[in-house]
Amino acid sequence: SNKTMVCSCLAAGCTCESAFQGIPRANDLRLQIEMQCNALGWLDLSGETLTVQIGDDTFLTSSNGLGPIPRSCEDNCSVYHNIFPTYKDVTQQVSPTGQLFVAITSSARTDYCGAREYLRARVTVHWTSGVLDMLKGDAAWNPQTGQLVYTVPAGYKVSKAQRFALYFPLRNPAGVHAGSALAVEVNTPGGVKAGPTPVVGVVMEAARGAAVAVATLEESTTVQGAENVLVLKIAFNARIGGLSGGLWVTVSGLTGTQTPDTDSLPIELCTLCQFSRDTYQDLPAIAGNEEGKITGTGRWNQERGELSFWLRGPQPTFSIAAEEGNLIGMIRVVNAGAAQAGADATLTVAGELVAGSGAPAAFAVETDLPILTAGVSMEVFSNTLFGYASVDGYARPDAISISFTANHALNYGDRIIISVPGLTTCEMFCADGACEEIGCEGISGFYLDAAEGSVISGGNRNFFEMSWDESAKEMSLTSSGGRAVCANNSFAFSLTPASYSCEDFQCALKALPDDIAASRGSRTISTNALGCRTASEYCSPPTSSSFTNIPVKVMPGAYWGQRTANLSMSVSGEANGRAWFAAQEHKGALYILGGLSSDGFAQTTRVSRDGVKWDNTHTEEAPLPFGARAYFSSASFLGQLWVTG
Repeated sequence: SNKTMVCSCLAAGCTCESAFQGIPRANDLRLQIEMQCNALGWLDLSGETLTVQIGDDTFLTSSNGLGPIPRSCEDNCSVYHNIFPTYKDVTQQVSPTGQLFVAITSSARTDYCGAREYLRARVTVHWTSGVLDMLKGDAAWNPQTGQLVYTVPAGYKVSKAQRFALYFPLRNPAGVHAGSALAVEVNTPGGVKAGPTPVVGVVMEAARGAAVAVATLEESTTVQGAENVLVLKIAFNARIGGLSGGLWVTVSGLTGTQTPDTDSLPIELCTLCQFSRDTYQDLPAIAGNEEGKITGTGRWNQERGELSFWLRGPQPTFSIAAEEGNLIGMIRVVNAGAAQAGADATLTVAGELVAGSGAPAAFAVETDLPILTAGVSMEVFSNTLFGYASVDGYARPDAISISFTANHALNYGDRIIISVPGLTTCEMFCADGACEEIGCEGISGFYLDAAEGSVISGGNRNFFEMSWDESAKEMSLTSSGGRAVCANNSFAFSLTPASYSCEDFQCALKALPDDIAASRGSRTISTNALGCRTASEYCSPPTSSSFTNIPVKVMPGAYWGQRTANLSMSVSGEANGRAWFAAQEHKGALYILGGLSSDGFAQTTRVSRDGVKWDNTHTEEAPLPFGARAYFSSASFLGQLWVTG
């Protein structure tokens, strides 16, 4: 037997859902998903992603669990592609009442097939036999006594020692509630009674009322008349929703833009966000411009500056879990043609976040800086790219490449400032979640050459004087005499450790892991070339740059660095080196035992609790009790330090 559903959506970067009913809990329950190529695109080749959710907690992606994508999409849209190498076993994902939920999310933004669809899939559940674990039936509920009565249907029975489960939805109390203790009682038509038997634990605890916890907006540019990307972040203090229609959310006060009214303004995946996708929820995946539908779009009113959309969690609960992270998405608007006062935005939710909780108060949207001011009349840079070869966390990139298009001439003395939180000269030592930075140094007084193909005035050699401010994580580039970057043309250069005469690991620029880099701020590029009379040192707008999508991962052994150069000291204090010794951790300290030095067998034992300060436990006058030795082993055992060999 099988059941098939077709899901599709008309918006880019969207989610389609299929909710199967009456699926038996068979031993051979299998799921088949056939995708038309619109949702597949070129995936890894173009940076697109595909995610499949099965049930409440099973997630598969194009890089984990899905089969390889055929490369025939671009010229054969009539063929559907199976995204599982073999049909997927979904026995554990079917609910006890025979429900199976499947959601497919694609980031594809191109209608490859020209069918005005961005996702189309045939979802089929296959099985040969099976019965439901439990019947879905009606029960009597008394809200005054808090009593639920379920009657076993005719023809069915509950055998001795058989596990029996009842699933039923109840709404939590509207106010704070300490919880309720349950008891189970069984009565038969023949008058036999069992119970009541107390149930361990309490249910229906209500510790707080649902409310908006966070609402923020950030913008990508303050240039007049430019397309401005607004990143919206929303968070609630608890699980909200639960209605199939969703919640009607409005962000108002975004006035002064040149974006006309529309009933389908795209709410997009946050491509500007510089933190891991698994730390937040995609807003477009649960937003829509129609009640009960996920379209990845909202309604926009230019005069009122209002973005409105329905917010609805996935089936079968339709709820949104606060613990799964902030809701983040972005919209695109066109800035005003002249400077204006910043927007004073407010977020409101029509109705109740949770039934019975009451309407939430309007929430003031926070911004780090005023947004939609359109305070800058010219953008200096575009097409900025900052990249490097693949490296592990805290490793030294062999080369860093930087390129940009200058929309304004950069002449002698003009300074370009590139903020790169993901680079550092420090050596990092991390333990128990805390990191220590040592050996942090700035870099200054070195010259960089322009890459071949750069459209410039003057020679390629020694084009920019380069410096690095470690505290600000900023690279400064100042044009040399007789050299200039020509307007409306591209420029590129490469930075290697040899460029700034630091090929040693200790002083070289090192790449931080993505999560640490993201927590330290955004990558931006700006300049003082316009010479504006503003309070800011750099009066061109910071322009977001981008890495080449090569992740920086923390790999085992990535935190290596030198803590001390004076590990083996003689009694006179002279550092004489040591080899063929034994090293052992014992009672919170690190011991260096025996070994060979330049004077022969070492006569001292060195001990340290931090790897920097080392002390002698024995001296040449009070030699080692086990005698001088090398090429041996040691162990910490039964509270004592042991030497063997």
